[in-house]
Amino acid sequence: MRLVLNPGARLDFDDAKDWYDQQDENVAIRFVEAVNTAFGRIRRSPLLFPVVHGANVRQAQVPKFPYTILFAVQPERILVYSVFHTSRNPLIWKSRTE
Repeated sequence: MRLVLNPGARLDFDDAKDWYDQQDENVAIRFVEAVNTAFGRIRRSPLLFPVVHGANVRQAQVPKFPYTILFAVQPERILVYSVFHTSRNPLIWKSRTE
């Protein structure tokens, strides 16, 4: 199934990668790999992840980083709402699902 990032999720991902890049390029590379690993797990088995908001939003942890991926399984695609740092206010990603 095709995985699509909405604009907010793309911005989340790019901002996080840029921040890690400024800290340590190797950590930034590991972050991108961890997110891609999580995306692969979501693509293979999207319904295995827990529902966290309403009946449609599911959550997958990014391994070894304080990020979670929030997404919905739709008929033709998997829509990613956010690549979200777990210390941020959840109202930010919840507003993207409405």
